Amino acid sequence: MKLVIDPGHGGTDTGAVGNGLQEKNLTLQIAKRVRDIISANYEVDVKMTRETDVYISLSERTSIANSFGADYFISIHINAGGGTGYEDYIYSGLSDSSFAAGKQQTVHNAVVSVLPKYSLPDRGRKKADYAVLRETAMDAILCETAFIDSSDANLLQNPQFIEDMSQAYARGVAEAMGLNKQPNPTPQPAGPIGIANILGTNINLRTGPSTSSTVIRKLNSPESYLVYAENNGWLDLGAGQWVYCDPSYIEYLKYGNPDGSPIGVVDILGNNINLRTGPSTSAAVIRKLNSPESYLAYAYKDGWFDLGTSQWVYYDRAYIKYKQNSK
Repeated sequence: MKLVIDPGHGGTDTGAVGNGLQEKNLTLQIAKRVRDIISANYEVDVKMTRETDVYISLSERTSIANSFGADYFISIHINAGGGTGYEDYIYSGLSDSSFAAGKQQTVHNAVVSVLPKYSLPDRGRKKADYAVLRETAMDAILCETAFIDSSDANLLQNPQFIEDMSQAYARGVAEAMGLNKQPNPTPQPAGPIGIANILGTNINLRTGPSTSSTVIRKLNSPESYLVYAENNGWLDLGAGQWVYCDPSYIEYLKYGNPDGSPIGVVDILGNNINLRTGPSTSAAVIRKLNSPESYLAYAYKDGWFDLGTSQWVYYDRAYIKYKQNSK
């Protein structure tokens, strides 16, 4: 079976923009993750319409899929227009009883199972006369992950949301295509232990925690990934994919250490920064932090650092500098 994954936009075509985000970067990150998950767990030949930040015309995208002889095509996008929620599309010329509509239902069901966790509305299954749906010779779906120019942007910057959506897309597509599982699929990790923010470009993602391991692909700023394990300075990003944790190009925000030891140091760059009783703006303010104070950080949660004894400060790079421990 053959699958084409199409990350929307790219290069000079940024797609939708909002809240400091660009659609082309998010679609590429999600599409690569979907490819990695589905390739590691199912017997399928996957092709991407683009793997880097390049411009690919709509006709080129459909030509790639048609020439490849794909059995299914998924185009990943981010919505705009100030709304909220998830929706997906098939070609408007197709009936509700078509194979494409049946596959859409399967993918949709997989994705909407994730939405309640994030209070994200289901905007439904829809149809449209989009070129990538009309001109592809195989069944095709276009997915609008969330809105870039509304409060949804907070989710689009949340690596757990990106991972959950990527897993859902992979699961839905695999079921829709009736894919067989790999004889030895990659075991699912127990749970994330932190977040890796990519600060540089062309960072090697490898099949193992070693420079001798095969390079899978390149990671680039501003991508972010969940971390599932550590091994001698290497971080497991899931599905047996490892990146070396060099602070010059990786910001590793660890949720905490099992022994309760510090994860790093927080330097205060501004003045009158609120220290709160919990990781929320609704938590009570304990006192104010001011430059040039520095504190040990013991945990990271949802954008907040615990400075010990449940005293939390929000990680805004405008007034907080974080240095991870080297161990």
